[in-house]
Amino acid sequence: MRPGEPVELTVVMNATAHRIEPGHRWRLTISPTYWPLVWPAAPGGSLLIHCGEASFLWLPERAARRESPIAPFGPPEQAPTTINRLSPPQRTRRITATGGITTVIDRDSTGEFEYPGEVAASLEASDRFAITGTDPLTAEVMCDRHCRVRWPEATIEIITRSEMRATADAWHVVNSIEARADGEMRFAQTWDFTVERDWT
Repeated sequence: MRPGEPVELTVVMNATAHRIEPGHRWRLTISPTYWPLVWPAAPGGSLLIHCGEASFLWLPERAARRESPIAPFGPPEQAPTTINRLSPPQRTRRITATGGITTVIDRDSTGEFEYPGEVAASLEASDRFAITGTDPLTAEVMCDRHCRVRWPEATIEIITRSEMRATADAWHVVNSIEARADGEMRFAQTWDFTVERDWT
């Protein structure tokens, strides 16, 4: 494939569904990047969309069920597990733009919940995305996870951190993990590696 050469592309969106209300419309957006959900391409570029019969959006329609009602579920195989929520879940997103750097920070916490047998668990997640202006080579992401499980005899914690940055030719990734039991380090390891960009 060479720059400027037409390419036929099919994008399948099997996991996408929506009930369109009367008076509402669909909008299809096509872009070469979608930071922070998609890592920006290093060289940048532009898209030329060829319209006409060869370019179309096909939306299959799910017909309403009219022939028979949906069969009810059978009796449960066992009683549901009783979970006692000790603290509520929380989700926050903060976007800042300072000194030309745009930063997106997502924080998600399950809160602490307790299972029968006095076993309690929680998971905290934090994702930080940053980019300077529109320069794709300044993009970076950092992801932290903290999982905690405790019962009367012990408390286990797993802590991970993943960081990724990129040059024009490669992505650089650093991953680390720590495992603690009752606050004492039991295992720790870091992986530092590079993944080449494949432009062919």
